[in-house]
Amino acid sequence: MSLRPVEMQGSYPHSQKTGKIQEQMQQRFQTRQDLLAQEQAELLRQKRKMITQSEETTNSKIRDEQKGQKEQNERSDQQRKKREDQQERKEQSNHPYKGKFIDFSG
Repeated sequence: MSLRPVEMQGSYPHSQKTGKIQEQMQQRFQTRQDLLAQEQAELLRQKRKMITQSEETTNSKIRDEQKGQKEQNERSDQQRKKREDQQERKEQSNHPYKGKFIDFSG
């Protein structure tokens, strides 16, 4: 099938229009790809923050538990010391050879 020169003249302006349309479509796809890449990067940043936040909360829970255990140990140590002090006082006050009163009359 051969084209005559008159047909070629009519098809030339159409080829320019199709060229512009094709270029616009390529740019549209490139723009979409750029937007998708930006969205993906933003989602990745958000996920990184979420992981960091969850690690921080886990670490803070562990610290809180350790702090609570430490405080509990300190309290039990203090209570044990109080009991020992009270026991020593009882032993000192009930000494078999020493009296409880001092005689100042001479």
